[in-house]
Amino acid sequence: NNHLDFEIGGEKISTTDSNGAIDASQYNFYSFVYKEATTNNGAKMQILENGKVLVDKELEKDLNFNTKASIFIGGRYIYGNIHDIRLWKKAFTPAMATVAKDVTLTGRELDLLGYWKLDEGHGNIGLDKARRKNAKVNFDWAIFPKGTAYKFENNEYLTFNKVGFVQPTEQENLTLSFWVKADNGNSGTIFSNGNGDDSEPIQNNGFRNKWAVNLKTDGL
Repeated sequence: NNHLDFEIGGEKISTTDSNGAIDASQYNFYSFVYKEATTNNGAKMQILENGKVLVDKELEKDLNFNTKASIFIGGRYIYGNIHDIRLWKKAFTPAMATVAKDVTLTGRELDLLGYWKLDEGHGNIGLDKARRKNAKVNFDWAIFPKGTAYKFENNEYLTFNKVGFVQPTEQENLTLSFWVKADNGNSGTIFSNGNGDDSEPIQNNGFRNKWAVNLKTDGL
C-alpha cells in the first residue's frame, strides 16, 4: 500500500525498493524519469515526489521502448484522483520537477508530447492540449473543492455590514465577478443594496445610490 511502481522497457523500479512510501495525505506531483546514458553517466530511472527523489536506479544499458500501444491510466484496484498529466521527451532533474509542479502549461512548450489537464469535469473526453491525442474517459469526475458555496433557499440571505467605505463614485470603473448556479427556471435577487430601480429616491449627490443584480428565468 502507498507505493508506486515505474516499469518501462523491461526495467522496473518501485518505492518499495527504498522504503519510500508515498504521502497519501495530500495531492502530490510525481515524476517518472528515464534518462539515457551519456559519455560520463549511465542510463537511469527515477521516481520523484514534488521534486524529491524517492527511487534512483542505475541501468546497465539504454532501454528500447518504442510502441504504438494505447496508454491506460488507472484500472483495477486503484483508488484515488489524478489530473494534469504531462508527457515530455526529455529527462527532468529534481530541480526542474520542483519548479514544474507549480507551473500551468499552455500546451505549446518545447519537448512536450502530451498534456492532459483532466479539468473538464464532465463528458468522456480528456483533451490533450499539446498534440490533440485526446483521452477517452471511463471514470466519474471528482470536483474539488466541494461544499464551499452558500446554498440559499426559503428566502435566506446574507447581510454585509460596514461596506459604506467601498461605495464607488461616478469617476471609477467597476467590475463585479462571481460564480452562481441556480435551479432551472429560478428567479430572484442575487446582490443588492436596494431595489435598484426608479422607485428609489434621488440622494443629495444626484444619484439614487442603489443597485441590484437579479436572476430572471431568461438570464440576468
